[in-house]
Amino acid sequence: MKVRNVLWGIVAYSLLCSQFAWSRITREFDAVVVTNEQDGTAPVMADVNNINSSLIVLYKYDSGTGQWSLIPFQIDNFPYFEDTDTIFDTNDEILFMAKDCGDLAPPESWINDASSANYKRYQITVIDNVAGTTGYVYVYRTDNPPVLNNTGLQYDATTDKITSTNYIMEHPDALGGNLGGLTIPVAAGGSGINFLERLKIRVGALIDFFIFKDVPIVITEDSITKNAPTQVNKTQAPIRIVRRWFIKISVEGVGDVSVTKFDLKYYRHFVDFGENTIPLDAVKQYGDVKYARYSFDLLPYAYGMRMHTPGSAAVHPDGVFINSSADAAFDRTLQLNQWNWWMQTGAPGTLLSFSLIPDVPSSTEALYYHDAVSGTDDANTWDDAGGDTGTGGSWGDTGAKYEGTIEGELPLGFQLYFLGANITPDSAANILDCVQNPLTSLISGESIYVPVELAGFIGRSYDGYIDLSWTTITETNNLGFDVERRSAQNEAWQKIGFKNGFGTTNEEHLYSLIDHPQTSGQYEYRLRQINFDGTFEYSNVIQITLEAPETFVLCQNYPNPFNPSTKIDFELPSFAEGNVKLVIYDLLGKHIRTLVDEPAKSGYYHIEWDGNDDLGFPVGSGVYLFSLINNNHRFTKKMVKIL
Repeated sequence: MKVRNVLWGIVAYSLLCSQFAWSRITREFDAVVVTNEQDGTAPVMADVNNINSSLIVLYKYDSGTGQWSLIPFQIDNFPYFEDTDTIFDTNDEILFMAKDCGDLAPPESWINDASSANYKRYQITVIDNVAGTTGYVYVYRTDNPPVLNNTGLQYDATTDKITSTNYIMEHPDALGGNLGGLTIPVAAGGSGINFLERLKIRVGALIDFFIFKDVPIVITEDSITKNAPTQVNKTQAPIRIVRRWFIKISVEGVGDVSVTKFDLKYYRHFVDFGENTIPLDAVKQYGDVKYARYSFDLLPYAYGMRMHTPGSAAVHPDGVFINSSADAAFDRTLQLNQWNWWMQTGAPGTLLSFSLIPDVPSSTEALYYHDAVSGTDDANTWDDAGGDTGTGGSWGDTGAKYEGTIEGELPLGFQLYFLGANITPDSAANILDCVQNPLTSLISGESIYVPVELAGFIGRSYDGYIDLSWTTITETNNLGFDVERRSAQNEAWQKIGFKNGFGTTNEEHLYSLIDHPQTSGQYEYRLRQINFDGTFEYSNVIQITLEAPETFVLCQNYPNPFNPSTKIDFELPSFAEGNVKLVIYDLLGKHIRTLVDEPAKSGYYHIEWDGNDDLGFPVGSGVYLFSLINNNHRFTKKMVKIL
């Protein structure tokens, strides 16, 4: 089994995840992503593997009310842009929100969907090791899928914009699809005004051009163009949209520095940049990369907001005031190979960044922060004549920078949380605790009903039949029993009969049913005991083997004489090969009807003839011949039709 957990997120502002110990999962913004994979290839949820995704539903159980509720979820094909079918397999992902987990359901409780009872259900257990809580979600297969609300996130292809109830993220075409606009709606605790200018990227290098040595060049986000049209895996979804951003970074005199793609995952409250990097090989072949950084610069609407980071608290206990003016210096140290956070927050809303800062060889890592009318906080060599990209000023521009001789690739991996106004550093620290301690989850097998009044359920096979019998000691509101069968090859359960119950009784009752499977092999049987109120329970499953016939047998039809129809039974042994035919002739040998013409398969066959010929017209009364034909084997009998 393989489980992916995403958005190690936060509890809502008043329900921080490390302060409470609820019995259920309370992480407000976490999403859980689960795959149907075990040991690399085997499906852990066999009854929902390789079926249409629309037949899968997720429910939670409320132990207080005993009620089941459908929860928002989605199924994503993986790889996101290569697998485009609608079949759920071991690579694909089931997504739901952790806050939608419910209670542990008892085995005797089931959703109100009769078709789901034909299949196993699966329990997903979600564990929050920070709060010490556990939640449960149940995966069902249904033949009657309900209509789901799938509009938690929306993507506008015309503007390359993603809209959630919690944020609006823009990717202007003028920026090559780069992040360039963030709005927190009033309903989500913001001002409804865009306060993000753009994601800024800057790379400085010393390169050699012919006789010129150590020529400084600067690469910025203005060097980015779209290398191909942006792709998304869904235009609307309740949990997540994956946006594939093809970028090309080019520098005059050097050429394409990087041609790559990013798969960015947009959830209801955040975007995950994953562990993306920007290749710099095209620059390194000419010289050394000496500086790199990424940061998020705000717009003038950010005036009055505050920047918080762990190193700023000693000098700026209320946060660094964002006003496009210089501030007192503070500790900008970053923790290597650990999650780091910084936050820009105020009346317009909050942009909370988490970044796992790698230890880049031959480089010194530090927090980048610049709040000034002009210029940048980059080293002078890379200041590009003192100019800044974008609007030319910096409003609380915050991120990470690398200085030295940078080996490898430029790290560009982080998560951005989009929150309401004036989030506190304590809240960010609690969120970090959740980031460092992600939810864990596991999938357990089916839940099965066992009716208490059923004393025994057995079966035996003989002469091509299977005799089933069961006994009840007591019955309460028992409408009756559906008898269901499936082959041992995990085919769908099929109802083969029904036996009326005795309502409510303390007396012992014996039930039986004769089944006539067509082919030999192993079969599974179960009982579906139905109460008068429509609720039901399942028995245990029993397995019975129907042995193959030892020779060819063609039985006399019954009834005989007949009108208008009759039945013909025959048996095929294991050594039958090629095709088998069952054909009707008149006494002159004229062909009347072919009832069977198919590859021979060992087993017991029960065929009905409706008295019509191959054209669908009824034949007259008289004597007819019916022949079973297989290679050199031919068996013929007579029958009589009367009017």
